[in-house]
Amino acid sequence: MTLNPIQFGNTVVNQFGRYLTSNFSIADPELSNQFKKIVKHSLEGEGYFAKGPYVHLNQPFVDGIAFSDLIKELDLHPGVKAGFKWPNPHKHQEEAIRAIMQKYHSIITTGTGSGKTECFLIPVMDTCLKKRDQNDGRYPGGVVAVFVYPMNALVNDQMKRLRTVLAGTGITYGRYTGETPKSDPRWRRFSQPRRYTPAEEEELMEDPDGVPYPWELCQSIEEIREKKPMILLTNYKQLEYLLIRNKDIELFHNTDLRYLVFDEVHTYTGILGSEVSFLIRRLKALTKAPGEIICIGTSATVTTKEHFGINTTDATLKFGHRLFGVDKPRIKVISEYYQVINFEGEGRYLPEEPENPREILDNILSLSSKVQLQDSISDIPLQLVQATEELCGEKARNIGTNLENLSDLLKRNELVYLLNREFATPNILHQIFPLIRRKTGRSFSDDDLGAEILCFWHTFDVAH
Repeated sequence: MTLNPIQFGNTVVNQFGRYLTSNFSIADPELSNQFKKIVKHSLEGEGYFAKGPYVHLNQPFVDGIAFSDLIKELDLHPGVKAGFKWPNPHKHQEEAIRAIMQKYHSIITTGTGSGKTECFLIPVMDTCLKKRDQNDGRYPGGVVAVFVYPMNALVNDQMKRLRTVLAGTGITYGRYTGETPKSDPRWRRFSQPRRYTPAEEEELMEDPDGVPYPWELCQSIEEIREKKPMILLTNYKQLEYLLIRNKDIELFHNTDLRYLVFDEVHTYTGILGSEVSFLIRRLKALTKAPGEIICIGTSATVTTKEHFGINTTDATLKFGHRLFGVDKPRIKVISEYYQVINFEGEGRYLPEEPENPREILDNILSLSSKVQLQDSISDIPLQLVQATEELCGEKARNIGTNLENLSDLLKRNELVYLLNREFATPNILHQIFPLIRRKTGRSFSDDDLGAEILCFWHTFDVAH
């Protein structure tokens, strides 16, 4: 399934507009027409009722040191590498892993798709694997980490991620929400710890139910209560219930709880923030863990930039101090670092107008979506490079892998340079059409020009 984000955004707004006009009918014909005009959303994104969608080109993140070097330097368990295939973490991931391994409470304020999960999952896996080894490789039992999410949908998304990462590690995990079955749902499961084969990982993308679940998964409430998985995923409401029900409170008695992770931490403000802060303190008092529980928050909404005279880093530290109940000097705030893309060099070119930009867009959407669904990317299909060559009217130079060839093809493109500059901050697509036409001589329709820009948007996102 392919998705044109601009058309999808317009469809969502217009569907809501139709809901309003059908549920709030206006008898006066003139007023009714005015109301319909106001709620109707145009492709230009400049409607009265809503604006956008906005386009923003993601900039590539700065790389950290080699993952193998980080493992040696921090004395991480070598088993953590099995679940992560990238050679280098991003610099912000490296900083977060260092901070957590040094026992700092951390708030990770990086954008969507920046790998926040890896920031806390690697230290958690390190602790669990070392506990497993200390127990002669047998499952020791006892909750080591609790991951708390504001919605069950986010819990379920994380469960999909953990399915491949934790398979074969012996690190047990379970989801305890209102959706968890009480008894064994009889899902197919491996009889012992083992990793998925490449063929099974590929099948997981197409048919998750067609592949057995890992041995490590605790499938039901009964199994969670019996095994006490090392990683427990839940939501804040369910965690409240776990701390007051006799059958569930045993999960936290005499356990070595080390990590407490709150996703979308910015949602815990006001009355809800006060309630969750007390919940954290009750959990700490209940577990009586021998070591300090490291509190971690993640959010794509918090920023470390200064706004309206407010130092947001200081504000974030104060927020973490009040929510987690820890001293501000013991909290680290980690944000992302972006690369400065160098568009200078030989072979610069301005692409000609493609003959069929909307057909090329459909092809690129289909090819790029398969790549973007992968947890890690080592290379891309040759067909995506060939589709970009058709878009650019230029052959890629064979300088390395398909991914490197695609990146080189885009970095030499004058139109990509212009788009990168104009969409460095969010902008409405149609607002830059006059500039594009003036700079490049484009003469085709708005729909075709929009399709061409979206083609470059998706290929640029894959390449960086």
